[in-house]
Parts: sequence; C-alpha cells; structure tokens
Amino acid sequence: MATRSSEIFQRLPESTVQRVTNAVKASNFRRLTEVNEVSITPSDLIQSMHIGRLNGDSTVLIGNESERYLSHSIDSAKAEIDDLLSMGIRKVYLQLYTDADLTFNDAHAEALEHHVAVTSHLQNAYGKDLDIIVDTAGLCMGSDIRWGVRSADHEIDPQATIEFLALAAFQIAQAGASALCTVGRFNHEAEVARAAIDLHNDQIELWAFSTNSETPNAYFDVTSKDMSRPNTGQKLRVGNLDEMLLRAVQDLCEGVTMMLQKPIESRHVLTEMNRILSSEEVFIDWLSQPRIQSYITSNSPTFAGTLDTELNQRHQYLKVQGRNVGAYEVSGTYTTSRMIEKTYGTGLAWAMAHELFREVKSSAGDRFSTIVTRGARWFVSNFPESTL
Repeated sequence: MATRSSEIFQRLPESTVQRVTNAVKASNFRRLTEVNEVSITPSDLIQSMHIGRLNGDSTVLIGNESERYLSHSIDSAKAEIDDLLSMGIRKVYLQLYTDADLTFNDAHAEALEHHVAVTSHLQNAYGKDLDIIVDTAGLCMGSDIRWGVRSADHEIDPQATIEFLALAAFQIAQAGASALCTVGRFNHEAEVARAAIDLHNDQIELWAFSTNSETPNAYFDVTSKDMSRPNTGQKLRVGNLDEMLLRAVQDLCEGVTMMLQKPIESRHVLTEMNRILSSEEVFIDWLSQPRIQSYITSNSPTFAGTLDTELNQRHQYLKVQGRNVGAYEVSGTYTTSRMIEKTYGTGLAWAMAHELFREVKSSAGDRFSTIVTRGARWFVSNFPESTL
C-alpha cells in the first residue's frame, strides 16, 4: 500500500510534489501558532443574579450540587458578591422580581419599588467597587412571557408601557445603577429609556437586547413545559439576521451604549455588527441593500429621522461608530451546561463554556465588551492553571 501511495503521489503535478514535500519537512500540521488570539479573563464576565426579596435565605432556581444558580435575597446576594469581587468579577447583572403576578394592571408599581430598593441597597453597600447593571424584564413581564403594563382586561397597554419605562429608567438611574438593559420588545424603548436616564445622569450606560428572538432556549423553566410559550409575538423570529441587524443599528441610533446579543449562540450577529460598523462606507452600503431598504420603507414611522435617508444615515454613523457589543447566556444554555457537568464532569462542561466564550469574543472583534452569564463565578473558580 505504501508503494502504491507513493506511485500515485508522484503522478501529481511536479510543482505540487515539490512544494508539498518541502513544506511537510518543515512542518507537518496545520497549526500556525501556540498563542491564543483571544483569551477570557474575569473582567470579561458579568455574573447574572436573581434577587426576589430583601431578606431570607437563597433558594435554587437551576443546577445541581456542584453548581447552582440561586434566587437571592439581598443578604445572600451580598455574600456572593463578596466572593465575586475577590475573584476579580466586578460587575453584576441584576434580574429582579417579586411574587406579584405582572399580568395584572397594578403589579408593575410594586415591581419598580423592588428594583429601586435592591439597586439602592447594593449601590450604598459597594459604591464604586461594583458595577450594577439592571435588567428591565422584571418590571412588567407577565406569566405569559409577554412584557408590558397591563390594562384592566390584562391586555398590554403600549402607551402606559412606554410611560412606565420612562419612570422606571429615571428612578433606577437615581438609585445608582451603572447601566440599564432594555428587553428588546417595544418600538422606541431605547429612545425613551435613554432620554429618561439622561434626565438624571447622561454618563449612565444603556444596554439593549436589540436582537432578542423567540428562542425556546430562554425562560427555560417555563418554555420546557409548553413549547408554544416562546412565541410571544414581541420578539424577532429566529434566524432573521437582516431584521436583527437593523434593530440593533436602530437601537444604537436611539442611544444604546452596547448591544447585548441574546441568545449567546447567535454570535454570527456579533461578527456582522463588527463589520457593519467598521466604516461609514460599509455602513451605508449595507443600509442600501434592497432587503434592508424594504424593512425601512415598510416601517417608516419606526425609522423616520434616523435611517430613512442617506443624509440621516451618515449622520447616525457618526453617533454609532464607536459602540460595543456583548452577549448574554440564557437559562437554557446554562441548564445544558449543568446537565453536561452532571453527566460527564466539570472538566468537559468548563471546556465547552470556555470555547463558547472565546468564540463570542473572537466574533465581536475589537467591539467586544462583555459576556453576561449565570456561571461567571463557577467559570472563574474552575479556571485551570493551563488552558487549551
């Protein structure tokens, strides 16, 4: 067989035989370097935290004995935050909720009080040592996984929702949040939140789930029991890349500081965002494509004054060219990691998370800012002395 292989090889073009023979003598394998182009450090990660009450013990939301994601009180949250700070993780992403059913029209006021109380308490406790990012989902997310203030008949009231978001953004900014994150459900939620935050302090950042899609991977504890639940009618359809990119750009035009990709698996969106924002020429060329123009012209009230003319587009590029992107790990991704850990061990679960995080950072390029994950503390505490 070896002789036969050699005979076939020698029948290849002479230039190929010579070049390949010389090359494999110098180096057999395809790896060009032993240096990783990207690496993950604790400062790249933000720990997600659910806080449902002011006092009491924590309870398990997701996980197993070796790694559990908890529902905290303020007291138990502070104990975890102390650990995070000691590991070099200095940012927390607060997901705040109460026991109130937010499908009722008066429950959102109680939810806002809770958001303000928790944010204020943690800001007073940690000051500049801790960056507090507040998710707005818990302000008015109903049990039907639809977001918005409800009318007396439990239907979402768009005007009341936007007005409430303005109030919430202003009060949460006053309470000491470093950043607020909008949920990617309502037209112009970013514009309203940005303007309301600026009434208090225009240095506070605004993040957004601009490309939020109807993924069954999110709200895993609910969607796993009823696969019709992810279709809220509020979020983008899975795989609609053009729509996602246009929504992200529009949010940046409305004042978003960072687009947070949800779910984390759709990292191709980050690559495209990095490309689109790379130069004014690329930005205008992308917006001029027929399929993008079709979205803009058929939704003219949404894009009027921002992306509806080339003159406006060039003006907007000057505003958005320096914006960053990040990614958010939804509950289904975290749960899958825990299942892998339980079945195959921490080593494989950690290596897979490490691969995912590096791919995200690589996809985002120079615009990479952060990854929000329920497992930041777990990831850093299991970081081996040497990594692949």
